[in-house]
Amino acid sequence: MRSISKIELFSVSGDFRRSMEVISQLEFVIMTKDTATVLTELRDVLALPDLEYGTVSSYKGKTKLLIHLEEEQAGFFRKLYTTTGSSEFVQKYDAKISIGKEVNSEVDIFDYFGFEYIIPEMREAGLLPRIHDARFEGSDLFPEDFKGCFHFHTNYSDGSNTLQEMVSAGIAMGYDYFAVCDHSKASFQANGLSEERVFQQKEEISRVADALGVTIFHGIEADILRDGTLDYGDEFLNNFDFVVASIHSRFSQNKEDMTARIIRAVENRHADVLGHPSGRILLERPEFEADFDKIIDACKANDVALEINASAYRLDLDWRRIYRAREIGCKFSINPDAHSTTQLKSVEYGIRIARKGGMDRNEVINCLALDEFRQFIRRK
Repeated sequence: MRSISKIELFSVSGDFRRSMEVISQLEFVIMTKDTATVLTELRDVLALPDLEYGTVSSYKGKTKLLIHLEEEQAGFFRKLYTTTGSSEFVQKYDAKISIGKEVNSEVDIFDYFGFEYIIPEMREAGLLPRIHDARFEGSDLFPEDFKGCFHFHTNYSDGSNTLQEMVSAGIAMGYDYFAVCDHSKASFQANGLSEERVFQQKEEISRVADALGVTIFHGIEADILRDGTLDYGDEFLNNFDFVVASIHSRFSQNKEDMTARIIRAVENRHADVLGHPSGRILLERPEFEADFDKIIDACKANDVALEINASAYRLDLDWRRIYRAREIGCKFSINPDAHSTTQLKSVEYGIRIARKGGMDRNEVINCLALDEFRQFIRRK
């Protein structure tokens, strides 16, 4: 778009701008008065000879592409507004109404409705009953707020990189401290750590922390077994600073049993975070059946943070459940679940999901200063 000089304004819109977990199609809104020239250039740049404004095209046979055309500024921002919000949101606050004043941005549209600007991510049906709630006025959460990097894996389990490589990459991203969380022994398919290897890793953590001059907490992603116990047992779990409790097997339990299983794990005094709470893999494995309201209540009651797993394959906790979790005062942990240095950057996807629910930095344990995080892991 930037390469085409006749395009005066443009923006991505639709699912992508709203940070949906699954993008149904890529949408753009453009403004130009030279519509024919721009269309010709777009066809050349995109190698789509049949491209038409307002019509869905197939880009490289994989991605649906839709380009909306407007010739005036007011129309551009109205179209951007109506194509960004969910259908329920836009139907409730319809920008097709004649505003009767110059429209220079979406801010003017929200001003007409008597609201402060609502960030694109939050323009969902779930916001409508909360639109006058101060807790949902926006989000002050950004990548630069993150001080702690948690729940990443190394080649001690199923990661591709060494601990030193992972932490060095995290330091380069601006993190102040770390909690490595390799897989526990029940995850044999992921080379989970036996008790003996836990102590070997503890020694390596000490060496790497000294070499890099940084604090590294010894964490673990502990498997939640069928009955809700964690696979190492309570006494051995004392060897860890930080415990992410997650389900990696037996996804087909009935709703009642699965709910009880997760709640028992959350009630374990060692549990700090409930990892990828629904177990879903986007477009591949549905979430398991459970009463997530009860699970969220249990996390609040036991001071266990809910993970927003930032892996692009998960994005779990589902953003639709963030509203209620925030309303009752839950804590959150936004983690890359990285298995390589490059995957550490996926935390940005998790931040986008958190912003959909209006999350603020003071609700996220990764944003705690080092001393504050020490207090968190000693809270029980």
